[in-house]
Amino acid sequence: VRWRTRLPTGAFGPMNTPAIADGTLYVGDGAGWIYALDLATGAIGWRRRVGGGIYNVVVCGDNVASSNFEAAVLDRRDGSWRRFYPARPQLFDAPLGTDGRRVYVQTTQYLVAMDC
Repeated sequence: VRWRTRLPTGAFGPMNTPAIADGTLYVGDGAGWIYALDLATGAIGWRRRVGGGIYNVVVCGDNVASSNFEAAVLDRRDGSWRRFYPARPQLFDAPLGTDGRRVYVQTTQYLVAMDC
């Protein structure tokens, strides 16, 4: 084992496959936090509460996007808010897809393309 990091919220999780870009690992937990960890050391660079359990995380350009029945887009350098999409109807816990410019996700009734 190279490193092991305890998530400070104490929540179960991670609930998803981490996304990795430029030496940083991005993951969400069951308490609704997204974390950016240094890939080499496991040190937490930043964390942001976006609400609800985080089902999916993807890197999209300079941002990281997550879903938890809604979608949040954060700046991947510092975790600051970029966009929030209150999904109506709700997003499933289906994987997010990305082409680097947009995030694609399935709701209960639609396929949706959202700008990163």
